[in-house]
Formats: sequence, C-alpha cells, structure tokens
Amino acid sequence: MLRKSIFLPLLALICTLWLLPAGCRTGQAPDQGSPAASAVSEELASGELRVQLTLSSPQISIAEQLQLTLTAMAPEDFTVSLPEFTESVGDFTLTNTTASPKTLTGGRLSQGRTLTLAPFLPGEYTIPAMTVSATDSRHPDQKATVTMPARTIAVTSLLDQNEKDPQLADIYAPLTQPAPTLYYLLAGGAAVMLLCALLYFFWRRSRRQQAPPPPLPPHATALAAIDQLLRDQAAGSDPALFYAGLTGILRHYIEARFGLKAPEQTTEEFLDSLRRSPVFTEEQKALLRDFLSRCDLIKFARLIPDPQEMEAAVVLCRDFIRAGGESRAGTEGAP
Repeated sequence: MLRKSIFLPLLALICTLWLLPAGCRTGQAPDQGSPAASAVSEELASGELRVQLTLSSPQISIAEQLQLTLTAMAPEDFTVSLPEFTESVGDFTLTNTTASPKTLTGGRLSQGRTLTLAPFLPGEYTIPAMTVSATDSRHPDQKATVTMPARTIAVTSLLDQNEKDPQLADIYAPLTQPAPTLYYLLAGGAAVMLLCALLYFFWRRSRRQQAPPPPLPPHATALAAIDQLLRDQAAGSDPALFYAGLTGILRHYIEARFGLKAPEQTTEEFLDSLRRSPVFTEEQKALLRDFLSRCDLIKFARLIPDPQEMEAAVVLCRDFIRAGGESRAGTEGAP
C-alpha cells in the first residue's frame, strides 16, 4: 500500500518536470555583473579582550553600501566600551546602526554592532582606527585596550573609466514566442494532479504516525546534561571548563524552571535578580550566591579545586535540581 501511495506522486512529478521547461523557455538576457567579493575579517587581542572587525567587501561600487561589524569578546564580569558614531564613519555616511545580541559562551560575553556605510562619489574612502576597551568590574584598575587600524576602501563608478560620453546599450533580441495555451493547460493539470496526490499521501501517512513523546521536564533535562558533562570531562581536564559547563547547566535549568533569564545575565546581574526573586528561600539564595562566586574564582582566577570539591559541586547542583523538580511535581501550575 505504501509503495502505491508513493508511486502516484512520483509519476505526477515526472510529468510536470517534463512539461514545464518547454513552456517556460524564453530569451534570457546576457549575464551582467560579477560575483560579490568575499568579506574581509581581522581579529586582534589584548589580555582578556578580543576584538574582531568584519567588512562585507574590500571594494564596493557607488550604488552599494558597506557593512562593518565590530564584535568584542571578554569575560562576563568585564565592562566593554565600543566606539560611538553618529552621522559619519571616516569618509563614509552612516545610514544605520544595529546592535548585536549579547551571547554568553564558556564564561565569555560577546557583544557588538553593525554599521551600514554609504559612499557619495567614487574614490578612496578611509575608515578611521577604532578603539575598544574592557574594564574588569572587580578590579577597575585592570583595563585592556584593542585598536583596530584604519582601512582604505575603494569605491568604483558604474561607468567605464574611459567612457566620457556614455550611451544607452542596444536592446536585446526579441524573445521567443510562448508555447500554445494547450501546453499550459496540460502543465497546469499535471501540477494540480501532483498537488492532490501529495496531499493525499501526506494525509495517509499522518494518520499512521503516533503522537511524539512529551518533552522531558527541566529537572530531568538538567540531570541528564550533568551526566553528559561528567562523561565528556575526563580526569585531568581543565577545571575552569568543567565549572563553566556546570554553571551553564544550572543557569539554563533556573531559566526553564523558574523563568529567570539566568543564561543571558552576568553573575552580578543574576545575583541581583536572585535577591529580588520570591521563588527561592533565603537558604537557596545563599547557596546559589556562594556556589556561583566560587565558580567564578575557579573560571577566571584559575584556582585549582581538589577532586573532592568538584564532586561536592556536582552533588550540590544535583540536589538543588532534584529539589526543584520534586516541588514542581507536587504543585500543579507552580512557577
């Protein structure tokens, strides 16, 4: 039965593909234009700060616009300052500024913005040097600075360099005559038959499919992630990476279980939200505050914990997650 239901759609599809090309043959204009130039990217680093500058193209025409993206990556407890522009960037006119969403990966916060630059006349355009700085919020005297060097972008004209008196291009040759109306009717009928056959096939198949299993609750997902982390992090691995993964699992669980945007916040922002949240007891708040502060010391100050401390951290996370899962199972509609 399944082979028959598949055979009809395939037969209709073959007929449609055979009929349509001949009815759609028309004269085509010659290819004008060339493939777009590839983007240009440069990355510099200083201390904990890493800056990447990306240009959509090393050369544009007078009718195009240039996309400049400046991205800074630093630890989540650093404050990053990006250069500000209002109406122009060097010789270019600034037409739009778009801020990139902040992302936290492995304890490092990435942020940036994209500038849309427009030229006015052909020639050489200069993009000035751009300085990005990052300051450690815990040690304000510690500051990293990266300066991206100035760049020159060539803006070309749409006219030929030797063309002083441009003339209109000649018209294209006449297009070929379209196929007869009967041809379009046959092609349309085949397309309708194909659509009906596909709809019937997918309707029959959907009736045989079973409903997907329900999604795992947040606490089960988090506990499985901890088990996977322990399998991935073999003995002798980097403790900072292990604690970054462990805190990431805990943050995602708190977001899924209690609605706090923990993965998108720095440690200071999360602790401030935790202090004002009514869903945790004072004991749980103190436990989370001490645990996250200890994790930050291990991730950023490069403290080396002993194996017993790492095992205790895993037990703490599991107990916290299991307690939240049990309270969820015992209270319908709880936050």
